[in-house]
Amino acid sequence: MERRLRVYAKQPKPKTQDFSTVPVQGMFNSRPFVVQQAAEKAQQADSIKTSWAQANKYGHSPTQIQAPDSNIRVVQPKVEAKAPLKSIHSNQNQISAMSDMTQPIQCNIDTNGGTWTTDNYEPVPDGVEITLDFEPNDSVNAKKIGLIQKVLKVERGTNYDRTTRDKINNKEFTTDQEKRKDQRSDGESHIDRDIKRNNPIYGAPDLEPGEELSATPKRKLDMSSKAQDKGTAQNYQLGWRYKTMGVFPNKRSAKLYDKPNLPGATAAVIKDASKNSQMIFETTAVCIDGKQKGTYYGSVEWGFNINDKSDAKKIPLRKLTDGTPTEEMIGVMENWNRGEFAEGQQNPQIPIPNRNQS
Repeated sequence: MERRLRVYAKQPKPKTQDFSTVPVQGMFNSRPFVVQQAAEKAQQADSIKTSWAQANKYGHSPTQIQAPDSNIRVVQPKVEAKAPLKSIHSNQNQISAMSDMTQPIQCNIDTNGGTWTTDNYEPVPDGVEITLDFEPNDSVNAKKIGLIQKVLKVERGTNYDRTTRDKINNKEFTTDQEKRKDQRSDGESHIDRDIKRNNPIYGAPDLEPGEELSATPKRKLDMSSKAQDKGTAQNYQLGWRYKTMGVFPNKRSAKLYDKPNLPGATAAVIKDASKNSQMIFETTAVCIDGKQKGTYYGSVEWGFNINDKSDAKKIPLRKLTDGTPTEEMIGVMENWNRGEFAEGQQNPQIPIPNRNQS
């Protein structure tokens, strides 16, 4: 029968190291009373003497017996220095701060129907470049939201809407094209669409005769260089916000991209200070399909002035109305509805709001 030799070595008081996740052996054992500790120590001393005597009796050398190692090394999990972690966040903050310095400050404007923002709004030679976004809020229930805008254009001191209107009023000779342009104007400004286009939604393709604005395709704004190279660029997108399976929201912003400019306007005003130029836009959001069809969600103003050699100066984006467009905008829309885009073919109709609509 094998005999087992028990050697009792005096153990130092267990300790733990800071931040260790590995407990020292015996760390959570119950602590005995002091009297019990004294008795146990005496018993341990007698037991050790007896064990040494037995070891010598059976020919075992006590020096060959290796006592348990009391210097337990607690291996701490490797804790990465906090500096790199901080530097990650710090770098992100620095990158964000640098981006804020190099990118235009985004402006948010709230109207009754949502929030207007400019992802990009910066001066360019003789004009400005803008990406305008209208995000519908919780009050909106619309399957299609389009952006319509009018423009007041003065080029080198001349307002051509006014010039054309004056010619018509004076019964001077005017071309068919000039007449159609005037039909889309209030004598000062006009709906911002090419004379060859029959859809007042900015950027949207033409509608078939008899089609309503609700037939306007939704599309998705994409002015990337890749899309432009492929000829698939889109400078507008319709927005929406409506219930899907009875639950809100299925939502998307209405957007437009524009880059209006008047080439040579800066050079002209340098030569003659009276040859000032400007393009001032009113952009409004309207439901063209859905439960709130014909409802307007507010209007904003933007544009640029050229009145000295320092080139175009953008006009700060600002709110014009919370709901119904301005009287000037309504007047231009009414003129559009009375006009024709071809002989005998009336322009697709723009919803005319109740002027008391908030």
